[in-house]
Amino acid sequence: MTTRSAELILDELERLRKRPASCGANEKREIAALHLELASICFNEAATTEDPDNAESLRRMSQRYLIEAELILDELERLPKRPASGGANKKWEIAALYHELGIHCFNEAATAEDADTAEVLTRMSQCYLVEAVALHQALADQQLDFS
Repeated sequence: MTTRSAELILDELERLRKRPASCGANEKREIAALHLELASICFNEAATTEDPDNAESLRRMSQRYLIEAELILDELERLPKRPASGGANKKWEIAALYHELGIHCFNEAATAEDADTAEVLTRMSQCYLVEAVALHQALADQQLDFS
């Protein structure tokens, strides 16, 4: 990642991580949002890079940032509920990014030059799409919970 925005985000993440472990929900939401932004940057760079190895590394980085954001948001959901937490909106963003990653890998698999690469991309596509569907379903179930 060489873009200036990614460098600034990483600096901000480092600053937030240096805070005491007892940081509040707002800081955690901010960290999750930064992870989502980094995931988006990595995904976009992966889509435009020419080198397949670099593209794969960037997609994996994107996935790692998505997982980090999801873990933070899961932790926030376990905290006592407060109005207008915004956690569900971020989870929808994560699900949308998983969906984009899945579609991108699917399209790459369709144009892959060899069968092994196509198979790996197809499996990656399936994994990302399963994650997106599972997250959508969990969010839908959560919204329908009347308890």
